[in-house]
Amino acid sequence: MQLTQIIVRPTHQARKGEHGTVLANVNIVLDDQLMIQGLRIIELRERRLVAMPDRELTLNCHACNYRISFSDRYCRSCGVRQEKIEQEGRRYADVAHPINQTFRDYLDQSILKEYDTKVT
Repeated sequence: MQLTQIIVRPTHQARKGEHGTVLANVNIVLDDQLMIQGLRIIELRERRLVAMPDRELTLNCHACNYRISFSDRYCRSCGVRQEKIEQEGRRYADVAHPINQTFRDYLDQSILKEYDTKVT
C-alpha cells in the first residue's frame, strides 16, 4: 500500500491542548483509492508525532438514553443532571490506524517530511 497523496494544512495559530500542540491537520490518500481525513501533527515534549483520526467515546443518559459525552453535566436532550462518572482509561478511540509498526513508521516519516517541506 502506497501513500499517493498527502495534504498538509499547517495551523496558523498552534492550538495547545491537553495532549500537546497541534501543528497541522493532515489528510492522506492510499493507492489513489482511499482517503483518510483527520490526522494531526502534534508537538509533545519537544517531539513531533502523527496522531491518527479519533472520536470521543460516549455514554447514554440514564433518563432518556440519549448519547452524551463523558464531560456533559446535563443531557442535551432531556436536561437531566448526570452523575459524575469517573472515566478511567481512554476517552477517545481511533477511527483508523496502521496494523503494523513498519507501515506506521512509513506513514510518520512521509507525513513529517511533507510537513517540513510545507512550512519551510
